[in-house]
Amino acid sequence: NKLSADRHGLEAYRDSIRSLPKIISVVRDPIERAVSSYKYNYIVPALTRLKRGQGMTASGKQIPGGRTEQFYRDYLYTFEELASAELVTLKKCLEPGGRGETYSYNRHGMRDHMFFHGTFKSRANSSKTPLINLDGACYEA
Repeated sequence: NKLSADRHGLEAYRDSIRSLPKIISVVRDPIERAVSSYKYNYIVPALTRLKRGQGMTASGKQIPGGRTEQFYRDYLYTFEELASAELVTLKKCLEPGGRGETYSYNRHGMRDHMFFHGTFKSRANSSKTPLINLDGACYEA
C-alpha cells in the first residue's frame, strides 16, 4: 500500500528531525546592523520630524518644514558623528565609580527584594567587573 509506505517514510523523517538539536542561529554583519539601526532609529524619524517643521537648530532657530530630504541632510549627524558621540557617552558612563556603577548599584544592588541583589553584592566584594544597567544608567535623562 503506497499510502502506508508514505506514512512510514513521513514518520521516519519526523523521528530523524526530533533527534536533531534545535538551535537556530542568525548571524548578521555588525557594521551592517549598526548602519541599518542608524537609518531606522535616527534618519527616518529625524527626517519625518524635520519635514513636518518640528526641527530646531542648536541655536534655537526653527528649521522650515516641507522641504526635500536632501535639504535636511545638512542638519543631520553622520553615522560617524553619532558613533563617536556614543563612545564618549559610554566612556564617561562606564568609568570606574561613574554613573553606570552608582546608578546600577543604587537601583538594583541595595534593594534586598531585587532579582540581581545577590549578584550585585558578590561582584562588589570581588575583583569582577560590576553589573551595569546600561539603558537606565547611561541613557535615561
